[in-house]
Amino acid sequence: MASISEAAYAALAAVLAPAFVPFGVDDFRRNVSALSDMKALPAGGEIFATLRDAGVEIDVELLSPRSYELMIRAQIELVVADADDARRDATFDEVLIAIDDALDADRALDGAVTDAEIERLDPVDLAIEGAEGSKAALVTIRMLARSPRPF
Repeated sequence: MASISEAAYAALAAVLAPAFVPFGVDDFRRNVSALSDMKALPAGGEIFATLRDAGVEIDVELLSPRSYELMIRAQIELVVADADDARRDATFDEVLIAIDDALDADRALDGAVTDAEIERLDPVDLAIEGAEGSKAALVTIRMLARSPRPF
């Protein structure tokens, strides 16, 4: 049986995967990081997205029976590349809205957690040759769950 945190990560990936299909990412995966995996966008440009496990924190420890209120974090690495700046910015915004809509539709991630939401959005400066037309960010998702283990 998987731990609560592993179940949460898997459920999050399953809930988010359909949100990326309209953008050409039909194989949204966890813990993959290779910009060579960028996919062509239907309207032009390219997109890369992956889900990374970002850690588990004990929020509250309960003693009887022993259990833990956990904050489980995941990060989506998101890169949108397009020579057309306006189209790139619009696509980037559309992807963020799709992520938020997917979470709004199932905040409990099919029962794996008690709540899931976007915690923050951190822009990333890509200092990669040839990535001048790229916009990137780390989208941190915070999930809350109760577990008999501290993970």
